[in-house]
Amino acid sequence: LGRDTIFHLQGLAGGRIAYAGAEPAWGVVAADGRAGLRLEGQGGDFRSIGAGLFRLRPDDTEFGRFPALGPGSFRISADAMIVEFGMDAGGQRPLRFDVRRRALEPSQASAPQAARPPLTLPLRDWMNGASPYFGTQRLRLSPGEHARSAAPLPDGGFLLGTDTHLRRYDARGGEVSQEAVMAAVWGVQASADGTQAVVALGDGTIRWHGLDAAGSMPERAAFFAHRDGRRWLLWTPEGFFDHSDQGGQDLAGYHLNRRVQDMAEWVNFAQLYRVFHAEDLVRARLAREDEAPLRQRLAEIGDVRRLLRQAPAPSVTISALCFTTAPDGAERCQDFSAGGAQTRGLSRLREAALPVAQAAAASGPAGAATLLELPSGVTRVRLRATLVDRGGGLGQTDMLLNGRNVGRNTDTRGLSRLQPGQAGGTAGGMQPGTLEYSRSIELDPGSNTLQLRVFDGGNETFGQSAILELRRAAVLAPSRPALHVLAIGVDDYAATTEAGLGSLLSAVADSRSLVEALRSRVARDYDRVNAIILSDSDATLAGIEAAFLRLGREARAEDTVLVYLAGHGLALQDRYVFVPYTRESADLAAIGRKSLDDRRLIELWSAIPARNALLMIDTCHAGAFNMDFAGTLQNETGRLVLAAASAQQVAADRVPGTRHGPFALAIQEALRGEASRHLVADGTDQLTLGFHVRDRVPELARRAQVEQRVSFRLTSGELPSPFLLTRRLP
Repeated sequence: LGRDTIFHLQGLAGGRIAYAGAEPAWGVVAADGRAGLRLEGQGGDFRSIGAGLFRLRPDDTEFGRFPALGPGSFRISADAMIVEFGMDAGGQRPLRFDVRRRALEPSQASAPQAARPPLTLPLRDWMNGASPYFGTQRLRLSPGEHARSAAPLPDGGFLLGTDTHLRRYDARGGEVSQEAVMAAVWGVQASADGTQAVVALGDGTIRWHGLDAAGSMPERAAFFAHRDGRRWLLWTPEGFFDHSDQGGQDLAGYHLNRRVQDMAEWVNFAQLYRVFHAEDLVRARLAREDEAPLRQRLAEIGDVRRLLRQAPAPSVTISALCFTTAPDGAERCQDFSAGGAQTRGLSRLREAALPVAQAAAASGPAGAATLLELPSGVTRVRLRATLVDRGGGLGQTDMLLNGRNVGRNTDTRGLSRLQPGQAGGTAGGMQPGTLEYSRSIELDPGSNTLQLRVFDGGNETFGQSAILELRRAAVLAPSRPALHVLAIGVDDYAATTEAGLGSLLSAVADSRSLVEALRSRVARDYDRVNAIILSDSDATLAGIEAAFLRLGREARAEDTVLVYLAGHGLALQDRYVFVPYTRESADLAAIGRKSLDDRRLIELWSAIPARNALLMIDTCHAGAFNMDFAGTLQNETGRLVLAAASAQQVAADRVPGTRHGPFALAIQEALRGEASRHLVADGTDQLTLGFHVRDRVPELARRAQVEQRVSFRLTSGELPSPFLLTRRLP
């Protein structure tokens, strides 16, 4: 049934048996003994990961670095900011995670730390043993507890990792402290200065623990890498987190137990994004830098457990799915409020035998999908849902079609209150704060997934429905798609100079260069390029909103849409704003009110029906900056986001010898076919463009003597299918 211990067996109807294993994994065995459904965790298997870090001798253990045992051993850099680990048992398939660079990549043969002379400790009978010794002194463990890993400390003491604890001992073998852990400690290492320990646990996580002078070992952060080697998640006990540009915010979360009669609830990090996504705070924690910003943020919002307990996000339940068929034009509905009763014309698909799941172990109830097949000819459905305010209020709603946001409703006044006897109501009356949601959705050809998100009253955290999967017949597009481009550039910031936002040199040229590059070599897939260019005085807030609304009317689902914003950006009250052209002088507060903020940008962006889309943002900041805004935009739109942010001065937004900034110059290189790697042979697609810009911009920025950070945020899960932008020229 599995590769590890089976912890539990449960009898099911029809002679079937459900089982849970230590991989972690669970599944169902049919009455005839054949394996059926099986779901496995998608983290690392860290058993025996530390085998290359020590040599067992009859009377002692020698710790050091032994490359002959292979590169997959568990190793860290001197400051514990780089971790090398193997994803498979025994340290095989080694990867390396660099906290500062936010990079997870295949490991090279050399370890991230400098070679140190082996250190011998009189540890014996400890590896997988229940009665380890330090010299002649027995180290007391709890009944059933076994030692799994060990590491020396600079002060002569050592760490011992067991099934249930991380234990710290002094140079005489006396126990200093112990810290309960979530799973077996298969690997442990200490930083060179002895202030941090890094452990590899049996649940597939790597965790940092502080080694305080007083002897305590509090957990400082946790890291989870998906088996695909691309996605990862890094978080602190308070709930602040960072994740890979290729997704990962849904790889882990919080399991909330409610009343005995209620189902437990799963809340992943994606649902808490606006409140707790903070890559700079997480990085500062592990680098042991000033934590005053983290403490200030925590004082403002409280930790994640208090938030989830005191003001949980709204509850969202899909109550019905309706559609209209010819010839009578009558609407038929599948009602889910009474156990999913079927209606004529809509048949529930039979559950198929599923292979090993490709989702993370922490997919949660929100990942469970209901499969429905639509009658021939149905292209549009109406979804009804019940929304319940659980104390945090009801805010904006987002409808996701195949993972992308296809409609944000910012006003709950348009929702109807349920009456007794309706779905979500009760015989004695309806729940307070319960509303009914209804929306019509144009489906994509073939398979479709629908999911509804509802934010709390402050539009910070959201609840989400289960995923509803529909299938309709695939049809050919009636005509070739068009390529729509909205290019916005603002150089003229004369009105905001006194507020610290001075005029720029290349934003207008950068935005226009994108249109020129696309027109000169547009891919043959498109029948035309429809470009909207807004420069300086045309790029007012009203002008930008009007351009987005125009795209929403003109773009079709089969088209491709590129949006490019170049100018000043600000972070005001934890919200990103793009500063448009303005004629009147204003301070920062007034500028924020007159700017395009991220929530309005998402609302406008989600109203564009095109399936293929890319948002590109190149903004200069007057002071400190981070890339949190790019992650927020991707998390709430489900679209690709390519963003650069810099703290550069006004006179330095051009690469020497050119008329363009680093971001625009890298885009031009990619569109001309100069990227170092191409995913599609015929030309440049959106992925080739994004990866080239991400890797190339820092180099070009150094030539301009500025620091520029780039983030290419992809949808979580598998890499999206490439769509061509430009063709290769002879």
